[in-house]
Amino acid sequence: MRKWKLYACLTLCALFFTGCSDASLNLKAEELEKNTFSINRSGEICSGIVEAFDKSYYDKTELEQYLQDAADSYNSENGKDSFLVDSFLVEDKIAKVVFKYKGMDDYKALNKVEAEYFTVEEAAKQGAFPGKLKQVKDGEFVSKKTVEENSDYHVLVLNEEYDVRVSGKIYYYVNCTVYNNKSVHTSAEETSIIVYK
Repeated sequence: MRKWKLYACLTLCALFFTGCSDASLNLKAEELEKNTFSINRSGEICSGIVEAFDKSYYDKTELEQYLQDAADSYNSENGKDSFLVDSFLVEDKIAKVVFKYKGMDDYKALNKVEAEYFTVEEAAKQGAFPGKLKQVKDGEFVSKKTVEENSDYHVLVLNEEYDVRVSGKIYYYVNCTVYNNKSVHTSAEETSIIVYK
């Protein structure tokens, strides 16, 4: 009985300390096919990048060390585990890396991009919504007023092309291709907005 309790406790601790603990959000370099972005309920981010690694002068060890040095440097100034190189793989002249960020501020600072994560209420106060958004369930437009009635929903705003996965269910979107109610593809050309609960 004691062993079972210890095992249960260790399992719960492992889940608690994993940045993107929802299995569908936890990215692994070996499973990446496209640039992928996931965000969990507490705002922790996993970002998976897939890039060509096909030049003769590219060096896997140097790249891995560069990434780790960047993480160490950032964390020394911003707090432990603010940015992690979670997994790294080079095969068939393709480099795949998964990064974990403690929150959106870390993601924006390190990638030098405009992006936001907030509640619908916060997004409304900042004027983040266009006049109309599309519903996932039928692709029909709804007014921003309809969206703003769901003040406790989450809003993700990206200006990069990613396959995006969220914890929860996506209800509304702007400038995305919908895969299902948990995943969309964002645009590199226009600002994408995802509203989910």
